[in-house]
Amino acid sequence: MGDPPRAMVVRFHRFSDKESILQWAKQTRSCKWDNSIPRVYQDLSVEVARRRAGFNQIRAILFKRTVKFGLLYPARLWVTHEDQHFYFESPEDVLVFARKKGLMKD
Repeated sequence: MGDPPRAMVVRFHRFSDKESILQWAKQTRSCKWDNSIPRVYQDLSVEVARRRAGFNQIRAILFKRTVKFGLLYPARLWVTHEDQHFYFESPEDVLVFARKKGLMKD
């Protein structure tokens, strides 16, 4: 095995360059460089990371129920249920929705 992964912080001069790199990273799932697979993540502020983490419990429930969902920036959850898209700003709103739609059953 090689060396452990290394984190690298990159600061872009132009916002459009950063957005292009992040878009490329989303679209290009497998890329090798020097026998390594580089991974690109957007750095989030502590506050945004906390808000996103607030959705973890409900995301686990939705995943278990095979409901399609995703997190939008900064901290907004979208859910697709019965071919309709729903958007939520808070984890509490998602829990109310999940209970109404019967997604919280064991």
